[in-house]
Amino acid sequence: MKELRWRTLAKLIGDMRTKDFAEQHDLDASYLSQILNGHRGMGEKAARKMEIKIGLPDGTLVNPSQEGLGAEGNTNQGKESNVISADFSKKDLQRGELSIPQYDVRGAMGSGQLPNDYVEIIRHVTMHKSHLDLLGISYTSPANLAIITGWGQSMAGTINHGEPVFVDRGITSFTGDGVYVFTWDNLVYIKRLQKESKTHFKVISDNREHDPFKVEIADVVFHARAVLAWNARKL
Repeated sequence: MKELRWRTLAKLIGDMRTKDFAEQHDLDASYLSQILNGHRGMGEKAARKMEIKIGLPDGTLVNPSQEGLGAEGNTNQGKESNVISADFSKKDLQRGELSIPQYDVRGAMGSGQLPNDYVEIIRHVTMHKSHLDLLGISYTSPANLAIITGWGQSMAGTINHGEPVFVDRGITSFTGDGVYVFTWDNLVYIKRLQKESKTHFKVISDNREHDPFKVEIADVVFHARAVLAWNARKL
C-alpha cells in the first residue's frame, strides 16, 4: 500500500519540481523528497493529512488503486500496446508552469470611476516561468501573481482599455518608479508613480492627453505592482 501511495503522489506531481509542488501546497519539500525517494514511508495518517493539504478527494492517497496509476504504475514495462490513453481531466501543472488566477478587480486608468459591468478577456492563465524570465520580469513569488483588468484610456499604449494586467501582490509599498495598483481617494488606480518629494508622489498617465497630478504619500495605499500588460493586437 505504501508503494502505491508514493507512486500516486509521484503521478500527481508529474513533471513539476518537488520544491515547486511543495511550495504550491504548503508542504515540506524535504519530507516530500524522502517519500518519493523511498527513504520514508507514508502511513495512513500522513496520507490523509497530505490529501487535505493538496485538496484531494478522500481516499486518493489513503487507499489508492493500481488502476488509477495508469501506465506510470504498470510494472509490465516491456510490453508494447497500440492503445493510446486519453486523459480529459484537468491537467496538473507541469515543471516550470505557473498558475495565475484572475481577480474581480478593475483598476481605473482614468478618472478613477469604476463601471458596473464588464467582460473579462482572460479568466485564468497557466504560463511557463521561462516566458516571464525571457521578458525579464521579476516577482516576489509565483503565489503572488494575479490578473486584474485595466479600465480607462489614460494608460493607452502601455495598458489599453479592458486589457488584463499581471500584477505582483507581494509588493505593497513603493519600491521605485513604476506602474502600481493603488487606492487613492477611495478609488483603485493603475498608474505610473514617481516619488517627487518626501511627502508627495507624482501620478503619471502614459497617455499624454492626461495630465499628471500630485498626491500625498500618506494618502496612498498600495495593493500590487503591475509587471505585464496582456496586449491584444489585431494582425
